[in-house]
Amino acid sequence: AGTVDDDSQPSTPCVSCQSGVSYQSTSGQTQCITVQECGAGFEQTTVPTTSSDRVCTRCSLGSTYKSSSLTSDSCVAVKQCNYTVSYLSQAATTTSDAVCTAITACGSSQFLALAATTTADNVCVNCTVCTETTEVSCSSTSDSVCAACVSCVSGVT
Repeated sequence: AGTVDDDSQPSTPCVSCQSGVSYQSTSGQTQCITVQECGAGFEQTTVPTTSSDRVCTRCSLGSTYKSSSLTSDSCVAVKQCNYTVSYLSQAATTTSDAVCTAITACGSSQFLALAATTTADNVCVNCTVCTETTEVSCSSTSDSVCAACVSCVSGVT
C-alpha cells in the first residue's frame, strides 16, 4: 500500500504515491488515486497519506462554515451579531457566514412603529401631517394625533 507498479514490470521497483496528492490503499495496483479535496462546507479531519485518502467532515450548521474562497482546511466560527446595534439579516450556512446589518434609525419626521428584533430591522413610519389641528405632535415612538377644528377663526388653524 502506498506504492504502485506503474510500468507493470515485476522486475522493477514499485513507485511511491505522492503524499498529500495521491494514494493507493491496495497493493499490486498500477495507478495512484488522486486525494479528494474538502470543498466548501467541509473541513479536513484526517490528513491524507500515501496509503489513505483525506477524510472530510461537514461544518456545523449555525456554528462553523467554510466558503469556497477560504484557503484553510478547517471550518471557521460563524460571526455573532451585536444585537444592540445590528440584526441578523442572513443566517449562516455551512458554506457562508452570517450577515449582520446595522439597525435603521428612524428619521426626524418618522416614528418607530415596530422595534428591531434579532432577525428584523426597525419599522419606521412617516408621521401624519395634520390638515387642521394637531392635538398631539408626532414623537419618536408615536404618530401625530389630529383633531378637527371646532372653533377655528377663519384662516387660523
